[in-house]
Amino acid sequence: MKEFSKDTALTGVAEIYNVLVESSGRPDISVVRDVMEVCCAHKQPDKMLVTVMRDIERFDLRLDDRTIRVLASACEKARDARSARKLLERLREGRVIEGVKVASLQICKQLSQALISGGDLEGALSVLDAMKEWDVVPDERMYTVLLSRCERGRWRSRPGGGYEEREEGAYPHSQSTHLYRLSAWCYNDSLLYQTGRSRSSSDAL
Repeated sequence: MKEFSKDTALTGVAEIYNVLVESSGRPDISVVRDVMEVCCAHKQPDKMLVTVMRDIERFDLRLDDRTIRVLASACEKARDARSARKLLERLREGRVIEGVKVASLQICKQLSQALISGGDLEGALSVLDAMKEWDVVPDERMYTVLLSRCERGRWRSRPGGGYEEREEGAYPHSQSTHLYRLSAWCYNDSLLYQTGRSRSSSDAL
C-alpha cells in the first residue's frame, strides 16, 4: 500500500486515505496526521480537513502532539472556524494520548485566529476559557486581536463611505458581553503579571 509523504500528489490523497480507512476499518492517527501534512505542504489545508475532523470524531481518535500542531495550523490557514471548534472541543475534553500536553500558546493562537477569520467570536473567546484551564497565558497580540474584533461591532459603515459609531442601544448585546468579558480577562491577567513581578522583586532582595 502506498504511503503518504510530502511529495505525494495532492490529487491522490483522498483516494489513498479512503482506501486505508476502508482496509483497516478505522484510520490510524498517523494516517490522519500524514494526510494533513501533505495537504499543508501543497498549500491546500482545506483539501481534507473536514473529512479528517469528521473521522476523528466518528472513530474517537486520540490526538498526539504532532497531530494537534498540524490540525491547528491547518484550521488557521484554511480559516475553518467549524473545524477549529471541533478541535478545541476535543482538546478541552482531553481526547488526547495519555501524557500529551493538550495545548501551547501557539496552538491556542492558531485556533483563535481560525475562529475569528470564520466569524466565530464566541468560539475565539472560548479559547481563552480553555487557556485558563490549561494554565496557558495569552500574549499581548492575542488580546489586541480579540479586543479589535469586539470593538468592530460598535461601528457601522456610512452610505457615503467611512464609519460611524452605532447609536446607543444599537450595539449588539453579544458584542458588548464579549467586550466586557475580554476586558475582565485583560485586567485579571495584568494583576497576575504585576503580582508575579513584585514577588520576583521581593525574592531578589
